[in-house]
Amino acid sequence: MRYIVLLRGVNVAGKHKLPMAEFRILLEEAGFDSVKSYIQSGNIGLDTKDNADKIKLKIEEILLNTYGYEVPVLVLLQSSLPVILEANPFLDHDPKFLHFTLLHDFPSSKSLDEFNGIRIEGEYVSCIESCVHLYLPNGYGRAKLVNGFIERKLKVSASTRNYKTMLKLLDL
Repeated sequence: MRYIVLLRGVNVAGKHKLPMAEFRILLEEAGFDSVKSYIQSGNIGLDTKDNADKIKLKIEEILLNTYGYEVPVLVLLQSSLPVILEANPFLDHDPKFLHFTLLHDFPSSKSLDEFNGIRIEGEYVSCIESCVHLYLPNGYGRAKLVNGFIERKLKVSASTRNYKTMLKLLDL
């Protein structure tokens, strides 16, 4: 099966440096097939018969044993990406301002209810299943609804990708 692996917070602002070419080789040595990556921010496609939990554990072990750090790892079936993309209620808006915050776990219903009540002027949000869909017309860099804010409010780890990256993940 084809999986997409998202690593949160690698190669950002000099933290958690991860040479992707080297990491791809380590993943192949760990038994994963057809390993590909997109840009340097922890987007990986791979084939394996393992389930998502086993993939996550293997990758976390490689990161810890080889590079000495832990980062949140999200593993998705590549076939789930079209559903996530199509569920975005803002697809009729300018795609360069669309972002997808993929949740590593399901938030509690209380956290979700509180989050869904948040209104920030000029920012648009919709939480569907395990993804927070964002339309941020002032840009992600100026937004308040960023990954850290969403994680604090929903009390789960999350990884955010823009629309262009999500489309590239379909081809990994």
